[in-house]
Amino acid sequence: MLAEKSITTHAIAKESYGGMDDIVNEDNELALAYRTQKELNRSVQLVQREREREREREERESQRERERESERESQRERESQRERERERGTGNRERRERKNRERERVREIEKAVVVVDNVQYL
Repeated sequence: MLAEKSITTHAIAKESYGGMDDIVNEDNELALAYRTQKELNRSVQLVQREREREREREERESQRERERESERESQRERESQRERERERGTGNRERRERKNRERERVREIEKAVVVVDNVQYL
């Protein structure tokens, strides 16, 4: 089996070099080329994996940034809502205070008016 593989490899090498037997070397040039190709393939795979990891890291960071921006937008909306509520509350409070002042004036006037025998004295 090993002899067949060796012969087949030799035959393939012979064909690759245009049938010139003297170019095909006996010092494992094909094995060296095979190992080199294997190492290159591993290197390419490592680079591809690293690029994929980098892309995934960038995607995660991008997702986190979108989440942070969404949270900031939510926070701004909550603050805006609270501000509107405060403004409405301030307007209501001012109206209540104005009504209370008017009631107090009416009470003071009522206290000041004394009715005796259908005659009002201030």
